Amino acid sequence: MKSNYDKKPFIQMEGGRCWQGWEEVGKVIRMHEEKVIVPETYPGVQDEEVVSRLQEELPGRWYFTGDAFLPEEAVSKLVYPDVTDDEVFGYITRLSMKDFFDPVRLRAMQEEIARDAGASMSMGRAHRWLRGDGTYWYISTCPAGRRS
Repeated sequence: MKSNYDKKPFIQMEGGRCWQGWEEVGKVIRMHEEKVIVPETYPGVQDEEVVSRLQEELPGRWYFTGDAFLPEEAVSKLVYPDVTDDEVFGYITRLSMKDFFDPVRLRAMQEEIARDAGASMSMGRAHRWLRGDGTYWYISTCPAGRRS
């Protein structure tokens, strides 16, 4: 069987722009007047590196969707009916991303964001459940010297 996995994905940008280097990315984002900035990364990107570098360039309050997710034990219980211990007879889940949030944590974070009057950044998967607004900035990284 031939794999259909694209080892060199490419997205043609029409009318868009790309910036290189953390200082340049920070400068361009700061030039915009949006109150809410949402850095979004692709799978495989080391989010820790992106966050630490962006926090140097973008002062303000940072919110992380991961802080509102259920703890691992609760997720295991939540998905067990679909996953089961049987490798063959599990199910495609009927859960949505919202099901993986702790409702108390999510509500507390939403209320804190609503009170926040300054510039703020939200980062993490399922951002729209945390807050539906914001300007999305897609961040991709690659090792120095590699531009393919």
